[in-house]
Amino acid sequence: MKKLIFLVGMNLFSYCCYADNLLSTLFNQEAVETEKSDSKLYGLSPETLEKLCLTENNFNACTAAGEKFSDVNSVYKNYRKAQTVFEKGCSLKYGKSCAELGQFYEKKLLDDNNFSDAVKAYKRGCSFNHAYSCYRLGNALRKETAKVNKDSYQAYKKSFELASEGCDLNKGEDCFVKGNLYSYGKLEKADYQKANIYYEKACKFNEGKGCTNLGTSYESGEGVNQDVKLAKTYYEKGCTLEDNIGCGNLGLLYLNGKNVKQDFQKAKTYFEKACDLNEGNGCGNLGYLYEKALGVKQDLVQAKNYYEKACELNSGTGCVNLGSFYDYGKSVKQDLYKAESYYKKSCELNMAFGCFNLGVMYEKRGKESQYYQFSGEFYGKACNLGLQDGCNEYKRLNKHED
Repeated sequence: MKKLIFLVGMNLFSYCCYADNLLSTLFNQEAVETEKSDSKLYGLSPETLEKLCLTENNFNACTAAGEKFSDVNSVYKNYRKAQTVFEKGCSLKYGKSCAELGQFYEKKLLDDNNFSDAVKAYKRGCSFNHAYSCYRLGNALRKETAKVNKDSYQAYKKSFELASEGCDLNKGEDCFVKGNLYSYGKLEKADYQKANIYYEKACKFNEGKGCTNLGTSYESGEGVNQDVKLAKTYYEKGCTLEDNIGCGNLGLLYLNGKNVKQDFQKAKTYFEKACDLNEGNGCGNLGYLYEKALGVKQDLVQAKNYYEKACELNSGTGCVNLGSFYDYGKSVKQDLYKAESYYKKSCELNMAFGCFNLGVMYEKRGKESQYYQFSGEFYGKACNLGLQDGCNEYKRLNKHED
């Protein structure tokens, strides 16, 4: 999914940015019936869905149960159960469950989760001819080598073939996948105009991610004439279709007053919906509003709570902001070890400020500390991630060492 990068105070939050006529008619009807069935399932309790999944082999129930058990905002949150039902759905050869399982593993929500398990889940989903699983597999294989390789190329190629077939049959998710393949140049040079054609089709078929990505194209002017008003329209549709990033991007427009009247209350409303839909940066931005008293009464405890949710949802900035609360004792007892752990997670999520803060912490411990030697390493990573202060401190430290 496309991600917009935007400024909130000193920190960066990112929303990045998914036959003949008779067969087509039957397929569309099947899609409608499946959508209705899924809608009924999502109204059931997680326990009921879990039972349908595990005892009746209902793969749709497996996915619905997994999403509810992995919801950071839910009283039913249970990551172990989420993993179990996603695994069950994947074992039933349901590609969407495999894709969800892979993303679950990638987030490392449980201590025994690892990246290799994510790759295996995506491979299974791809073998079941699920275009999005193949797309995620390509991304995962590429991440392992930091570049496109033969295996990742083959995964993207299969994803393109499956997405092309599905999009021709009016499957919104497949149109979204095809748009992403063009937008990010997975098989050839990026083509934003072609990407937008498929994002528009995805949106037409009520795939919220397609609406949101088309909105980012209009906001940034990629492949189309820049039109923030039209971007807002697509974000609104994406948000209505429960796409969390669409809601978050709407919040940003109101927060920054971009082509709309600045309105912190509306920003808060959309960030709340994004957070409710498990978008980490939406939770983080809510925390920022409460920390800085923007449209709300300052409440550092509430800010900390939202930063915790953001960090749990792998928002790097949410983690670094949470770390700073423990570093400086904001609304909590000062705890430098907790601060270090959150800065470390932030750095692992490639948030430059987290790496920089780790460098500062380790340098402050003095040369006699076993951690001092790592300060330059973290300054260097902050520099590589684009933070000039990291570059400056890295040079200073190395010059001093010489």
